[in-house]
Amino acid sequence: MLNYIIRRLLQGLVVMLIVSFATFGLMHLAPGSPIDLMLGEAGRVTDEQIASIERQWGLDRPFHEQYIIWLGNVLQGDLGESVVRRGVPVLDMVSEAAWVTIQLNTLAIALAVGVSLPVGVLAATWRYSRFDYASMVGATLGVALPNFWLGLMLIILFTATLGILPGSGWGSWQQMILPVIVMAVENTAIFARMMRSSTIEVMTQDYVQVAKAKGLAQIPIILRHVVRNSLLPVISVIGWRIAFILSGTIVVETVFGVPGLGRLFITSVDRLDYQVMQGIVLLFAVVVVIGNLLTDLTYAYIDPRIRLS
Repeated sequence: MLNYIIRRLLQGLVVMLIVSFATFGLMHLAPGSPIDLMLGEAGRVTDEQIASIERQWGLDRPFHEQYIIWLGNVLQGDLGESVVRRGVPVLDMVSEAAWVTIQLNTLAIALAVGVSLPVGVLAATWRYSRFDYASMVGATLGVALPNFWLGLMLIILFTATLGILPGSGWGSWQQMILPVIVMAVENTAIFARMMRSSTIEVMTQDYVQVAKAKGLAQIPIILRHVVRNSLLPVISVIGWRIAFILSGTIVVETVFGVPGLGRLFITSVDRLDYQVMQGIVLLFAVVVVIGNLLTDLTYAYIDPRIRLS
């Protein structure tokens, strides 16, 4: 197990290195320059002043030298300084926004798992019942409805019409309700459908039929034998969804004005704040690598038949 963890971590380091290089390259291929934004309100400037600023930020060096210097600083825990918010370390900006995004996604995933797993098990147990049809129709709608549309509709209903919940910001529990619900809806739908299909498949296995033949009640069979094995595909989906956290976070945080990583990323793209963009992408690469590793380890814990070599 330890060898497996070490090997996966080394693979993850390679992935993060590739992601960081690709991101660094794409940022420099993007049109425009942060220097233009820095000097946008300064009026006329001379070529010497521009050259001085480029030397200060290291933008006069060749691409590979810039990347090596940046990577070396990253390995020391230094993500640089923001070009827009001068003097503010990127690490401080990313850390502040990351805490908000972590809260949002943790609450959304917890809500999605807490609702979807029981719904999926009950839908499979009462197959072809009204509850089964209703839950699966709801799951289909949850997947089909775009996050931005759902967020706007909730703001219109609960903020503009009823006036009982704030439509923007983050901090109080009232401000958390709407963005968490929007983030949780799609995940709940996906997890519920997966849990239903997985539970139906497990209930046809021989060991479940033997347990029924021995006269065990349905509830103990489901809780002791079915649910645990049905969780394996769901865990894979949860790990897969981690890779899409940034895309969903960008939409929800923009709609609700949540000061998290998604909103910070969009702001940095608009302002060509290279250092901040690179820091955020690198952070999400780390999240994906760790998330996949934890998914595999959870797999092995739930199913003892799985041996990681």
